[in-house]
Amino acid sequence: MPDFNNERGVAVVAALIAIFLMGALGAGIAYFVASNQQTRIQQVTSDQAFYSAHAGIEFALGQILTGGSSALTFTRNFSGETINITRASSLITVSATEKSAVATYSVTDPNPPSQGSCLQVDTSAKAISGNTLLVGLVLSRDASCTAALVITGMQMSWTPDNGEQANRIRIAGGSVEYSGPAQSSGSTFDFGSNDYTINDSSDHDLTDIRWSSNITNHNFTLVFLMEDSSTKTVQVNFLASNQASCFSWNTASARLTQTSSLWRDLTGTTVQNTCSSPIRLDKMTVSWTPTSPSRNLEQVRIDGSNIYSSSAASGVQIDVDQSISASTTLTVDRFRFDDEMLGRNDTVVWQWADGTTSSTPLNLFNSNEHDCLTINASNSSINPSDNTQIIGLTLENTCGADIGMTNLTLSWSGESSRRLTQSVIVDVDGSNTYNSNAASGSAVDFGDNDLYLTNGIGPQNITRLEFNDDVTPGLAFTLQWTMADGNTKSATFTPDAQANHLSVDISAANIAGSGDIDLMGITLTNTGSSTITWDRVIVTWSPTTGGRRLQRIDVVGSTVWTGNVASGSNQNVTDVTLTAGQTKSIDFFRFNGDMSTRAFTIQFVMGDGTSTTTASFIPPDG
Repeated sequence: MPDFNNERGVAVVAALIAIFLMGALGAGIAYFVASNQQTRIQQVTSDQAFYSAHAGIEFALGQILTGGSSALTFTRNFSGETINITRASSLITVSATEKSAVATYSVTDPNPPSQGSCLQVDTSAKAISGNTLLVGLVLSRDASCTAALVITGMQMSWTPDNGEQANRIRIAGGSVEYSGPAQSSGSTFDFGSNDYTINDSSDHDLTDIRWSSNITNHNFTLVFLMEDSSTKTVQVNFLASNQASCFSWNTASARLTQTSSLWRDLTGTTVQNTCSSPIRLDKMTVSWTPTSPSRNLEQVRIDGSNIYSSSAASGVQIDVDQSISASTTLTVDRFRFDDEMLGRNDTVVWQWADGTTSSTPLNLFNSNEHDCLTINASNSSINPSDNTQIIGLTLENTCGADIGMTNLTLSWSGESSRRLTQSVIVDVDGSNTYNSNAASGSAVDFGDNDLYLTNGIGPQNITRLEFNDDVTPGLAFTLQWTMADGNTKSATFTPDAQANHLSVDISAANIAGSGDIDLMGITLTNTGSSTITWDRVIVTWSPTTGGRRLQRIDVVGSTVWTGNVASGSNQNVTDVTLTAGQTKSIDFFRFNGDMSTRAFTIQFVMGDGTSTTTASFIPPDG
């Protein structure tokens, strides 16, 4: 039978009971500790939320009382969490969150939001309708505001101000808030008994504001006047900001053109708006140098319309009006002046509707214009069909800017009865004819019809210079041009000068013959269309030591000269004629001794007295 008195079994049971009680007690203690910790965390986060909310109230009061803020909402961060502050119904309400704890408190707003700060104006759909109506604006009350908003009037201004006047303001369709006298920019438009009230959260269309004339491409400043004397200012801009930065003037093809025989129209330029909004030109200042003799700007024409028609001296600001649509290029038809602008460079200051300016120089004419003028008289000749005329001269502008000429002076020696009676010169715009009765050295003034050569135009013909009598063959002339800047350029020529058509080839020249006494291998060619004659020669050599003398010259098997002369002597040869296109070889220039290693120059004097001289050359031994 069982032994109920066994002490070992009782001890085991007692131990088990003790262990169970201790486990239960430990679990209870752990649960109590965890619950207490959670309570402590909630208390801490609640305290943090509380203090954050109070910090938010202090911040809002500081912004309102010290900073004068009229904002309806503020957002701040504290300890990583967001504090939201709103102002409504004369209360400042602050809500702060810290983890799961939220603290919300309200205090009386010491400076409740004004009606102006509560008024919202949406301009995103702004538009100009029919050139005279501003439409697409929407009014509403901020959601945080609860009091009624009463609009008692508006102040309106616009740029550019071209004298337009506003005469009607309508809100919410048929209601007319202002329909009084038309008023100018900067005026106050009082609604009188037609004050407009917004007392709900709906949108209220500002149906339109009407002007008496075109207000396309303007910028507007609208100030809403509220019942509590507060205001709401709104910008309604149709033009680009910093308009000057959008503008460029392309002058690459700029030039003067003739009007009434005067070079007074500046043409060939374009203007461009590089921005995505329109720009509007309001004023211009055109300056030019030199300013004397005085000139006046009479007209500016862009895209087929005159934007200025009056009279302004250099540097005087003028009122204009020209809009340039977004990303658009317009042609500047002309800047027209009252007299010739030859030789004058310009600067244009463009002022835009927003007051910004840009300055663009146009250096149309080259400085020191005479350096650009090339006079080619190598083909000058007496006109075979009219011996009173010289033909075959050309002019060319070789610079990258333009040049102009105001007169010419033709000079010659002797023949005091000779007169220059007419000069016909072809330039970029046709034939310029100048009649005169000018003696040698007398200037022929071009009057109103000055010559003008643009850069890159190429050679231009002097069609003819005509005299009162036949031109004497061999008579030398000096042609001088007076440039628009007062400088001069000259060239001396002899019409039909035989030397112009004599080509001397020394490329095969050599020293040969017994004892190296012969200079050989030189040929002469007539490049012209008429017969020429070689009449005299001057042979020069260096060094001149050794008593060397020139003794004989043979041409195509015939001796044309013999003698015994030193270097540099001017000797008459038996005339050597060359018909048009003919080439003749000089058999030799024979000397009295070895001419090796000497340098030569040879001057050939023609039958008309003109001459051509070779470059210095040292012929090799043949």
